[in-house]
Parts: sequence; structure tokens; C-alpha cells
Amino acid sequence: MPLESRPPGIRRVIARAQDGADGEPRDLAEDLDNVMRFIQAPKSQPVSAAAMASDPTHLHAALEMVKRAAQAMDAMEDHAHVVQAKAQELADQARYDVRTARQQIAALEQRLSESEAQGEQLEARLAEAEERARAAQEWLERFHETINAAFASRHQAVPTEGRMQLRTVAAG
Repeated sequence: MPLESRPPGIRRVIARAQDGADGEPRDLAEDLDNVMRFIQAPKSQPVSAAAMASDPTHLHAALEMVKRAAQAMDAMEDHAHVVQAKAQELADQARYDVRTARQQIAALEQRLSESEAQGEQLEARLAEAEERARAAQEWLERFHETINAAFASRHQAVPTEGRMQLRTVAAG
């Protein structure tokens, strides 16, 4: 399986594993696949110890596959630690964000409560001012009626000649 078609996590593991001799990247996933096929292959004939000992390339290849599998497992474990550390970091950040958001909510609720109380005070002051204005209007109307009544009764009490004299004095 080509490296490009593998999932991103496997690509990193494969790319990180290096052959000690020539520095070429190894395809560890393919080696692991080979190990699995070797393990799952049907055993047609038992291989004798003498045959294994006489073919050192077979043992060397198996040992190399085991080394690569161990390297792949180490790389996956390293990657798991990185992912776990990142997850812990994100969880810590999320807890901090939640705590900060709750503090902001509490502060905003406090400000809202204070604003509502201030609004109620302003409404009470407005009602009080409206009541004073209404009372003042009533007093002004009473004064106006009293003054008009006083002038009307005084106007009726002055004889016609006196009214004329008042008009000429006022005109002059």
C-alpha cells in the first residue's frame, strides 16, 4: 500500500521510522501487514530447527520484521502521548474558558440586576415628579380661578364712570 493512501497518523509513523543503515524511510505498515500474513498463513509443513538454522536470511528477515513492528509500536505510543497531551491541553483550555464565561455571566447578571434596580428607582422618581407636576397644575388652576373671580367681582363693583377713568389713566 503506497504511503500517500494511508491515513495521516500512519503516514507519520511510517515516515518517522528510519532504517539505521541507509536512512531511507521504511514502510512499517507494510512490514506489519507482512508479519500478520506470515502469522495467519496456513502451516503446510512444520519447519525443522535444522532448516531454520541453515537459512539465516529467513531468521534475519523475521527479526527485522519484529524490530520494525517494535519501532512502529514505539512511534504509535509516542503519537498517542502527543495526542493525549494535546487533548489534556484542550480540556484545560475548555475548563478555563467555561470558568471565564461563568465569571462574565455572573458579572453581567450583577450589572443587569443593578440596572433593573436603577430603572425602578428612576420610574419611582418619574412618578413622583409627575405627581408634583399634577399637583402644581391643580394649584395653578386654582390660583387662576381665584384671580379671575377676584377681578370679575372687582370689575362688577366699579361703576361705569370709574371704568372709563381707569381706561383713560391706563391709556395715558
